[in-house]
Amino acid sequence: MERKLLFLLLFCIATIVNAKSEPIITLNVEPDGSERTLEFEVSTPNTKLFIDWGDGTLIETDVIQMPDPYANATVVVGIPKGEGLIKIYGENIVYFGCTSKVGEAQVTAVDLTKATELTELYVNTNKLSTLDISKNRKLQKLYCYSNPLKSINLSENIALTYINCNDIETESLDISKCIDLETIYCNNNKLKALDISKNTKLKSLYCLNNQLKSINFSNNANLDYISVNNNLLTSIDVTPCTALRYLYCMGNQISEIKVGNIGKTLNCSKNKLTFATLPATAMGSYTYAPQEVLSIAEEIAINKELDLSAQNNIKGITDKEQKTAYTWKTADNEKILEAGKDYTENNGKFTFLTLQPQPVYCEMTSDAFPKFSSVNVFKTTPITISNAIVKEPIITLNVEVNGMERTLDFEVSTPDTKLSIDWGDGVLVETDVIQMPDPYANATGVIGIPKGEGLIKIYGENIVYFGCVSKVDEAQVTAIDLTKATDLTELYVNTNKLSILDISKNTKLQKLYCHTNPLKFIDLSQNVTLTYLNCNEIEAENLDISKCTALETLYCNNNQLKALNISQNIKLKNLYCVNNQLESIDFSNNINLDYISVNNNLLTSIDVTPCTALRYLLCMGNQIAEIKAGIIGKTLNCSKNKLTFETLPATAISGYTYAPQEALIIAEEITTNKELDLSAQNNIKGITDKEQNTVYTWKTTDNEKILEVGKDYTENDGKFTFLTPQIQPVYCEMTSDAFPKFSGVNVFKTTPITIQKGTGVQNNSQDDIIVTAQMGKVYIGGLQIADNIQIYTIIGEKVIETKANNDAMTFELAGNNYIILINGKAHKVVVL
Repeated sequence: MERKLLFLLLFCIATIVNAKSEPIITLNVEPDGSERTLEFEVSTPNTKLFIDWGDGTLIETDVIQMPDPYANATVVVGIPKGEGLIKIYGENIVYFGCTSKVGEAQVTAVDLTKATELTELYVNTNKLSTLDISKNRKLQKLYCYSNPLKSINLSENIALTYINCNDIETESLDISKCIDLETIYCNNNKLKALDISKNTKLKSLYCLNNQLKSINFSNNANLDYISVNNNLLTSIDVTPCTALRYLYCMGNQISEIKVGNIGKTLNCSKNKLTFATLPATAMGSYTYAPQEVLSIAEEIAINKELDLSAQNNIKGITDKEQKTAYTWKTADNEKILEAGKDYTENNGKFTFLTLQPQPVYCEMTSDAFPKFSSVNVFKTTPITISNAIVKEPIITLNVEVNGMERTLDFEVSTPDTKLSIDWGDGVLVETDVIQMPDPYANATGVIGIPKGEGLIKIYGENIVYFGCVSKVDEAQVTAIDLTKATDLTELYVNTNKLSILDISKNTKLQKLYCHTNPLKFIDLSQNVTLTYLNCNEIEAENLDISKCTALETLYCNNNQLKALNISQNIKLKNLYCVNNQLESIDFSNNINLDYISVNNNLLTSIDVTPCTALRYLLCMGNQIAEIKAGIIGKTLNCSKNKLTFETLPATAISGYTYAPQEALIIAEEITTNKELDLSAQNNIKGITDKEQNTVYTWKTTDNEKILEVGKDYTENDGKFTFLTPQIQPVYCEMTSDAFPKFSGVNVFKTTPITIQKGTGVQNNSQDDIIVTAQMGKVYIGGLQIADNIQIYTIIGEKVIETKANNDAMTFELAGNNYIILINGKAHKVVVL
């Protein structure tokens, strides 16, 4: 019996020692003398835990509750001691809570990496700045709200069905891996976006008081409850949510809503919805009032029509169309305007007859939406009634008058906005309602024929998009004044005859298309918000984009640029600078560049190694002899430069174009028994994974003779010694498996070289032959009848071959450098 007791005692001691060896959970808690409550559930019966409250003493708990829907978790209370490091020892913990209550010491850090059995975690209302739950892959419920976390990583928590992360100050939340998620609370954060496309089991979404501009419900057919109040939404479509019973979207900027059939409750008040755009439904719990005021024009002239007819004949919550009552009042509410005296109405369309000393606004009421009444009445913004539509035009254009039509394109930032255009004859023509910015809709096109002297005047406000691109047969724009169009974000004035473009007042401009104009110069110093610029073919010799720090795409092809400084454009992703005169360009600060095209310039070297995101480099047709390409993702075209086998980038990229290259420049002449070194072009890897030998073939410039190794020259690993002089200059073709596309017409070769015996090319003063040049003519004297005369350009092109028929002969030649062979002896001459 004593042996059994001794064994049991030893077992208990071993258990305690093992328990103390490594805690399953640790917490850092404020040690302020206040009690700290911890809650537990475990998966095994009759289980106790041990807790060190900070002083090194292990306190054994009571038996811990197992999961039971009808019983609470086991509560353990203690006072944090020492530095407040609480250690919890045990196993099989599936539920843990350390929620802080009023007066309790708060948790500042927690380590749960060893508590891998956790299915429920409650760490809310503390001071946690980090929360690592990457090891808690069985977690189903997570309460972490009211902590200054700022971010939380849920990539490993695929079993989560419930999340409450309200008030954690986060700007982003990725729940794409939480595919079993059914309920999420993420209120009172700073979220600008929330992707729920992977959360197809989601039933309840609470995302109040954030900064969402849009949210997509296409994949969320199971949603029952949505609350997205107080965000920045401009539209909402919940028609895919076929199980939806509750939708709360009040306090946004919604002007378009698609709701389908909602079972119980809809609150879409405090938005930008109107009688015309509010959902027509008779559900019992429908809150639609108030709404923001309906934006209309700020000013209108007497006898001009204002159209509010879209707000008339609405069903709303009834089963038939209802008439709208329109009441016009002065802004101080002291006067109600009289129909027939102050204005006329035709089914919601108004024409004002008299001036008013104050701006006026319209109140609208209807049985379609009866809750729009009293302080919640639906009304418009104020409008001033004047004799003139506006004092001056917002945009003016000078246009060629040729009887042809002229198209103008517009977008505005306010709904239901119309413009007025004087096409040159003093008559104002009102447009249709102008389109607001929409990625899925085109700008509003307005067509007219310029008249008089072609001075077009555009009246109105809030124009954010303007286009006057000329098409075939259209009257072209010769001048434009945009200084009053200060809200412009997109401008299209390309393909015209503009010689000046002043955009100094258009400081909100983001996209500018001004290509194909004879501008010669453009000042961008005030356009710091530009992200896209196309100034191709404007005849510019310089371009300063140093102030355009937001620029992402630049087209400046077909100009006369000798330099381009992009050091301040660190966001630049796409650069097109083809057919200019750049001699160099520095990419040191442009790590975000994805696409570079600098074909057909005067570059002698290029280094794109700082551009770590680069996928496309096109630099053909320059004078590049040195290239540092780094790692390019997809395409490299460096053909038609001065690169060689030795200096071409070694890469196996599939979109690699390197041939042809200019001829390798070597000496113009050499004597027999002197060495010519081309060994640098041998043993090259190129597009392969090992060094490849180069095959050298020497030919005469007329391609009639291939020199023979051992007879005409010797070779030692790319080093050549010529044994015999040649009547014609010769050149070398080089081929290699390192760069197999150097073949046929694209073969890589040297410039011609003349091989002379002994001292080489004869000087005219040491020969009986006299060669002189003057005014496009070459004189050769000291000839013998039947002397063989051959004249070549410096690149080996034969110009003349003949026999001497006199002791002196004259030849007319174009300006160039020439080699003249008289019976195989070379003479050099320059013809001007």
